[in-house]
Amino acid sequence: MEVFIALLRGINVGGTKPVKMDKLRAAFESLGYREVTTYLQSGNVVFKAAPAPTEALRGEIEAGIRKAVRFEVPVVIRRLRELKGIIARDPFGSEKLRKGETRYVTFLSGKPSHSGLMKLNEVDGGPDHLKVLGAEVYLSCVKGYAKNKYSNTLIEKVLGLTATTRNWVTTCALYDIGRVMEAAVDS
Repeated sequence: MEVFIALLRGINVGGTKPVKMDKLRAAFESLGYREVTTYLQSGNVVFKAAPAPTEALRGEIEAGIRKAVRFEVPVVIRRLRELKGIIARDPFGSEKLRKGETRYVTFLSGKPSHSGLMKLNEVDGGPDHLKVLGAEVYLSCVKGYAKNKYSNTLIEKVLGLTATTRNWVTTCALYDIGRVMEAAVDS
């Protein structure tokens, strides 16, 4: 069994697309996934599954969620080892956080095109910074995410990819949950 992280786009935000975590866990378990663990109420699921292409898992999970909650929820999947690499590659890691600054990772459904990256680089982020590495956009927001110019919606529109953003603390917590899960002996 392999550990995967499912990052759901746009549930339980501002009262839209409400999904109870017990219902979400049940949807994953109905697909045969094991040790399903949710983190916070914003659509973070860590689980074990037989090794498979992430695109196949994504399609299966989106269909399972649609059946359980009766609306579409885009999903981005990362393997635990991929999440480890994402954390290790943090391009802002050596920079000390300034007062009020927060960091985020926007997980993309695929690698952006060269033309998409060029368009994203044309966006004036003001004091905020972004760096795209692979299928992730790393954000450093001077006054927090809510006042940042690089919204999830803007990134999706410019790059033409599904995107879902997590703060750095959540990203690291998901990795920690997965690492403990991976270390546990399968029963």
